[in-house]
Amino acid sequence: TVLFRTGEYADAAAQFEKSLELSPGWVEAHLNLGSCYLKMSKENDAMKHFEEAARLKPNSAEAQYNLGVVHMNMGKYDEASAFFQKALEIDPTYRQARMTLKELEIYQSN
Repeated sequence: TVLFRTGEYADAAAQFEKSLELSPGWVEAHLNLGSCYLKMSKENDAMKHFEEAARLKPNSAEAQYNLGVVHMNMGKYDEASAFFQKALEIDPTYRQARMTLKELEIYQSN
């Protein structure tokens, strides 16, 4: 949304919350709300919505990738790596997942 793109994450989150009240199974709203929370450093809230997106759409590489980002931000690197790998199993062409996994491997090797 425009609010997200302009950095108004709290307002964007409020809109996605309202959308989910009407359509609790809307995967994209869970992903977008999780992204808002991630930008606001609310990892636990972000994780809740990314997990729900993954539950609703198990073949969502984006949900798996975002769960990896949350775990990486929380310092849980092994879990993050597993989520990035799962995203790549679902979509081997997911460039961002591949790059982030490589960066994480380099970081862990130092």
